[in-house]
Order: sequence, then structure tokens, then C-alpha cells
Amino acid sequence: MSWNYKFLPAINLHVKDRIQEADADRQRSTAESLLLRLETMPGQILADEVGMGKTFVALAVAVSVALQDKDQRPVVIMIPPGLKEKWPKDLGVFLERCLDEKSRARVRWGIAGSNVEFLKLLDDDPAHRKNIIFLTHSALTRSLTDKWLKLAIIQRALYRRKDERIPKMYNRLNRFGSQIFGLQGRKNNNENLILDLLEKDTSKWKKILIQNGLLDEGADDPVPAQIIDILYKDLSGQDFNKLLEVLYDHLPAKNLGDVKSRIKDFRYYFNEEVKTIWGLCLTRITHSIPLLVMDEAHHLKNGKTNIARLFYEAESDEDINDGQLHAVFERMLFLTATPFQLGHHELCNVLDRFKGINWQNALAAGLTPEWYGNDLLELRKLLDSTQEAAVRFDQAWGQLNPNDLVINEHQYDDVEEWWVALQGMEKEVLSPVIHSVRERYDALFSRMKSAESHLRKYVLRHMREREFTGEYKGVIRRSVFPGSAINNDSFKNSEGLQVGNGSLLPFLLAARLSSLNPEARPVFAEGLASSYEAFLYTRKKSWDIDPIDMDDDHELIRPINNGEAEWYLKEIETLISADGKADQHPKLSATVNKVIDLWSKGEKVLVFCHYLATGDSLRLAVSRAIRNWIDEKASQILGCSREKAEEELTHIGSRFDEGYKMRTLFDDKLRPIIHEYDDLKEYTDQIMGVILRYFRTPAFLTRYFPLGVQDDENVLLDKAFEQQDASGLSLLKMIRNFLSFLAIKCGEEERKKYLQALSSIQTGEIRIGSSETGNVLPNVRLVNGSTVMETRQNLMLTFNTPFYPDILIATSVMSEGVDLHLNCRHIIHHDLCWNPSTLEQRTGRIDRIGAKAEQCGKSIHIYHPYVAATQDEKMYSVVMDRERWFNILMGENYKEDLESTDKLAERVPLPEVIVKELAFKLEVTPPQSSHYQSS
Repeated sequence: MSWNYKFLPAINLHVKDRIQEADADRQRSTAESLLLRLETMPGQILADEVGMGKTFVALAVAVSVALQDKDQRPVVIMIPPGLKEKWPKDLGVFLERCLDEKSRARVRWGIAGSNVEFLKLLDDDPAHRKNIIFLTHSALTRSLTDKWLKLAIIQRALYRRKDERIPKMYNRLNRFGSQIFGLQGRKNNNENLILDLLEKDTSKWKKILIQNGLLDEGADDPVPAQIIDILYKDLSGQDFNKLLEVLYDHLPAKNLGDVKSRIKDFRYYFNEEVKTIWGLCLTRITHSIPLLVMDEAHHLKNGKTNIARLFYEAESDEDINDGQLHAVFERMLFLTATPFQLGHHELCNVLDRFKGINWQNALAAGLTPEWYGNDLLELRKLLDSTQEAAVRFDQAWGQLNPNDLVINEHQYDDVEEWWVALQGMEKEVLSPVIHSVRERYDALFSRMKSAESHLRKYVLRHMREREFTGEYKGVIRRSVFPGSAINNDSFKNSEGLQVGNGSLLPFLLAARLSSLNPEARPVFAEGLASSYEAFLYTRKKSWDIDPIDMDDDHELIRPINNGEAEWYLKEIETLISADGKADQHPKLSATVNKVIDLWSKGEKVLVFCHYLATGDSLRLAVSRAIRNWIDEKASQILGCSREKAEEELTHIGSRFDEGYKMRTLFDDKLRPIIHEYDDLKEYTDQIMGVILRYFRTPAFLTRYFPLGVQDDENVLLDKAFEQQDASGLSLLKMIRNFLSFLAIKCGEEERKKYLQALSSIQTGEIRIGSSETGNVLPNVRLVNGSTVMETRQNLMLTFNTPFYPDILIATSVMSEGVDLHLNCRHIIHHDLCWNPSTLEQRTGRIDRIGAKAEQCGKSIHIYHPYVAATQDEKMYSVVMDRERWFNILMGENYKEDLESTDKLAERVPLPEVIVKELAFKLEVTPPQSSHYQSS
């Protein structure tokens, strides 16, 4: 039977006010193209840029396959553990907003966090089986932990054994089974439960466990039928001999002495043998599943990792995790936003996983593993050739210097203009250096186009338009402000942030020390450029035990450790400990000032930093600055002292209490708006409470409420609602957008999570650290690796609303799989990172379909502050240029030491026009019925 699934007509990807028609049309065309390609290809990579809706495209493909499969087989979606809440949430929205009611009722989904849960979901009868299964990346790489399966393995080990010790084993297991399998304290009163189970067929275990209160009525069978078949039909008695010896030698016989210690020993030996037997079972499991969708597929780039080995055929029974997914799926769809940052060999490694499909089905489409292997080998050769040409072009370009940008004796300052003018020149009149650049560019262009035609068969990628379309056509989507441009949003100013005289010496000493060890990465200098606290952090770390690397997997070279280096470091530490206040640090103070400026105008701000110490400093500094701004503005408007102003703000906030006229007017204003949405009526009181908590805060009152104005309370409230932010959106408009989002764009479960998070978010001051550290304001929040997952999830949701928090300071934990775009269009990359794709991932948190920028028609503002004449400025130059080269030199192997950075910083930057000319064009083309093998 051939693989033949069409785009389901019941799917409509245009979600009002969430996905625009143009985006929905692109997503539908993409899904249709993927389904068509998969008919004649083993797999596809969907590699759209960050924030373009790959999830909804993948769900459209998955649901189309799941609801059209004649055998009611499921589609499996493998997801990173950190996204196990996001994907089901998005599926809920997809089902409610993109699928008709009849089709929606046919979709049944479940989540498997372990191999046993996965097998149990597959083991259900077709009428009740989940047709969408979410499987976490780590699910199939864990050892067996399920107690009922372990007991089933023991039952099989004892099965039909002619040994006088067997009856004793049953008695011992019955006596100590509850302790072994962690059943103490359970509701069951059956003292012979373990014996009852061991003496009964596993098909009857479910009933027994339900009767004993150990399973719910709707639970799956505790032991999948396929595992039982493998245990009894595929494995022989000899496979259990070692396990029997463990039972004989280590299972406690009497309840005497240190039983707990003996049971602990038994568990150790028992689990080791069970692991081996479980591995034998896993290598014999067979399933036929029509489609695998895998998110974050770049995790497959290394064939030696556990997750990659799942798709290889196991070479022996000892390879427990190998091959669990080999020949299970008929087709595969991989998702990744950064395919070309992998390196061409790693990209081919990802494509190599398609060899693990079930080729028996593919044969009907004329596909063979031999053909695919040869075709992939041809692609490798083309990409090898392209990479060689890219390296040669890179070497030629590296020979350029600003004095070479001359045509007909005219010196160009702008490399973009120079390159365009160069295209009309005869090669014979060019200098040798420029001639080499042109020649190698032409060779690279030719090879990239050859590779592109072959790559198009496997990779589909859309690039985001650089300008808005539709109502705001022509508006630049992103505006980037480097260096000191953070101070005034001036495109003309591309200089770095100047170090004040009082702070100059530490930076001079850091530069001097860096030059003493040019072959090492000057982490202390990067830390100093981030914040004074980050520098001190680098001083406290143990380089022998815990080398610092905040960015990536690159190995750091230990800094020189001699008297001279130590003198410099101690001097810097002494200087910044004595005078290094946050508001004196050139970059930290610039970031704080920009945050306050934007916040005071009603804008939300997302700030990314690497160092934990910098995050803490930013949170404190921003919080103090906001508190100072509130007190200063309130006292100025009200014409009183700061203390009196605080009292007045508290009084104004109390006017929103029950029984006051302001509260009545507030209710009369908002309740009718909420009731415009039928889906929100039952949540009216909860929504009113959320908005009310926000209205009463000093941070809201000083920005929106007309303080000091003597007028009718109804007029005052109207003025507050009419107050606009810097994006031109009034407070009332933002609230309406939020209500529309809840009612129209959210699924039911997503709606509940948003309101639950908003109802629980803190609006009072938060105590952190010691009494000397002080409190921070609740509208300034910090998320890093130590933030508990529940808090992290709540902050993700609430930042995506018009309410608290207003400023989110985050580390890398918030850089992937997070939506923060609905009410924020300003991002500050306080710290750079050496990998440009990481910066793009972070910017992608606020540059997504339906972003605030699209709603108001104003650009996303991206700030890259850097400190002038320091390692920070060199790093900025290198990273920005590398961002362009990343599109040409796939998987560029770069160094981060001072010497390499200095050389790269001096290079002539690569023109954007070259990047556009050389970039692979892999977008959707009109569907064609021709067989891809012949292309």
C-alpha cells in the first residue's frame, strides 16, 4: 500500500486575529507540499525561520494523516521535555480554531514520558487508541521503571521452571514484594496481592489492581500485550537464567536483621538484569506508524547520541536503546529553525536518520534504501564542494582591507555600495585581490545553486519578509540599534558606549591583561563588559573544576595563572569593589535607562543576559530605578514629598475597593466589554479581578491615571483607559486585544492557564536576598535555570499579556520554545553570544506571527549595547559579521580567543547583498506531480 495522504479539507489555518490570511495561505501551501513530497520521499525537513508557525504546519500534516489513516494508526510527535506543555496547548488551539467540530471529535491525543507509557498507548484497541501521541525526546532512552512490567518479567522468569526453590521464591516475593515495588502505604488491603498477580495471567491484572485501588477504571492495561508476546514467544528460558540467580541469591528470605539494606542490594542486582531483559524486548518490538514528526531535529546531528541511535538498526541484543524506532515509521517530518548552522556534514547526519523508515511501505512508491543512500551521498558531495568554495571565498575576502574598496579611483566607505558598483566592472581592470574575490564568489555562487537544486528535495524553508505586508506594508519589521544607539534610537549612531572617566581604569587593566594571553578567550573581560558583578563571578569560579562557558560547547583555555595576571585581576577587583556601582557601569546603566524609558511609556521589555550575576544586578537596578521614577513623578505631579506621594497613591488605589464609586464605574466600563464574548462570560469575575489587581498598583497609577487632575471620576477613568503606550495602543485597546485573544485565539485549556497564572502572579514587593539587598518590584522579574518550572511557565504566560510583569530579564532558558510576543516589541541583548543563531532564537521570542509589532504596525526594536574600545566591541563586530557568514559557511568552526577575535574584527564586513544572493532558496513552489527521484 502506498503512502497517500492529502491535506484535510476540514482544516482552516486562518485563526482570526492570531494568524493572518497571508500567513495561513503560506502555512497551508507548506503543509500541502510536505504531504505531496512525502508520497515519494522518505522524509522532509521543515526549516522555516523562528516564529513563522512551524508548529501549526506540522499539526496540520499530523492531523491530516491521523484522520485519514485507514487502520486508525497514530501519528507520533517527538518533542523536547521542556515543550511537553506547549505542544499539547498548541494542539488544543489548533483543534478548537482550525478544525470543524466533526473532525475535532475524532482527534484523541496522549503524552508518553517513558517507553512503557508509549507502548501502552500503542497497545490500545483501534476504537479507543490515541491518534496523536506526544513522545518526549528522552522517553525511550530511560531504563525500565514500571513496577508491573518488572513483576511481569519475574513471572516469566519463574514460568514452568522445574526447581524446588520456585515455591520459596513465590513466598518471598509475596512477603517482600510491597517493599520491593514501593506499595507500602497504598490503600490495598490484600496481603497476598503479589502472589495473586504472579499466579494470574497478566490480562487479568488490571481488574485485580482496580479492585485493590492501585489503578483507575480508565487506566491502560498494566502490561502491554505485545510485551507479553515477546516475553513468552520471542525469548527463551535461558534469557532469564541470570535473573533467576539474582532471585535465588539476593531476595530476602526472612524478615530479620537489616531488611531494608538487603532489599536495597536486591534491587540493584535485580534492576541490572531487568535492564538487559528489557533491552531484549525493545529490540523485538514491531510497529507500523504512518508518520513521525520530530521537533528540534538538530538534536540528531550527532549519530552517537542516544536519541540518534534510536533510528539505527541495533547491531546486537546488548544495544538496549539502539533501534527502538528503526523501521517503525513509514515517513518522517523533522522541524528545525537552524539547519545551516549545523554544518553540512551534520545536516546530512540529520537527513541520514530517514534511512530508519519502514522501507517496505516505501517500495510501493518506488523508493529503496539503496537509492536514498546514493542520493544522500550525492548531496554530501555537492555540499562538500560548496563548502570548499565557501572557504576559498572566505579566504579571499579576508585579504580585503578598507583601502581595497576602490573603483575607478573612487574610494568607497560603504561596502554594500562598493559591491554593487563592482558588478559592472570588467575583471581585467580589477586589482589581484579584488579579482580573486570576484572569481571565487562566482565559483561559490555556481556550486551553491547546484547544491540548492538537490537540497530542495529534502528541506523546505521560508524566510520572513523584512517589511510588514497588508495594512502596514513598507514598515521595516525589525530595527536594530547597536552600541550607544540604545540611548537615543538613532540609526546614525553606530559607536559603542563610552566608559566614563571614573570607570575607565578597570577596563584598561582588563584590556592589558587580555593582551598577555592572546591565545585564550578573555572571559573576565567579557564578564566586565556585562557587569561588575559578572566580573567578580568569573573570579570566584574554579577553573580546575568548573570552567565557565556561558554561551556554547566551546572549550575554554585556562587563563594564565602567574603573579602578573593575578595582580591585574586583583587590581580590577579592588577598583570595582570600591567604586563599581551598577549605575556607573557603562552598559548596565544604558540598559537600565532604556528599560525605564520604555516602561514609563507603557512598553514591555525583554532583556537577555548570560551571566547569572548580571541578571541579579539588572533586576535590582531596574527595580530601584522604577521605584525612584514612581516616587519622583508622583511627588512632582501632586506637589508633595515622596512619602506623602506614596500615601496618596495608596489612597487612589483604595478607591477601586468594593463600595466606592470608582469601583462601580470600573465594573460598568469593563463588564459589558467582557460580555461581548460568549466564551468569557463564565470567567467575568476572574478577569475583572486580574485587571483590578493591575489597576491598583503604583506602577499603573503613575503611568496611566491622571494624577492631580480634579475631575469627575468617570472622566478620570476614561482618561486612564485612553492613555496610549509608545506603540500607539491605548490601555483600553490593549485590554480589548487581551480579551479577544482569550476568547478567539485561545483554546479552552490555554485560556484557563492564562487566567490561573494572572490570578496568582505577585503584585506586591518581592523580598530577595538579605535585608541589605532589599526588595524588588513585582513588575520586574528574572528567569534563569534556578527558577522553578511552575514559576517559569507562569511568567511566560503573564508576560504575554498587558499585565505583570512589565520587564522580563532572562537567560538562555527562555531562548527556545517560548511565546513572549503578544505585548512586547522591544528586546535588549545585554550580553552577546558567539553563536548568531542563538541571538536569532532569542529575538524570535517576540518576532512571531501575531506579534504586537504586527498589531500596531511599528518595528520590533532590537538593542545590542556594547562598550566601545573593549573586548565587547570586538565581539560585537565579529558576531554581526559572522551572522552573515553563517548563511554561507555552514557550521563555521570559529575560535573565541583574543587573537582570533582581533583578526576577525578587522575584516571588511560581508555585504548583505552577497548574503541574499548566495542564500539557499528553499521556499514552497507550486505543487508538482513529477517524481522527485528524477529531478
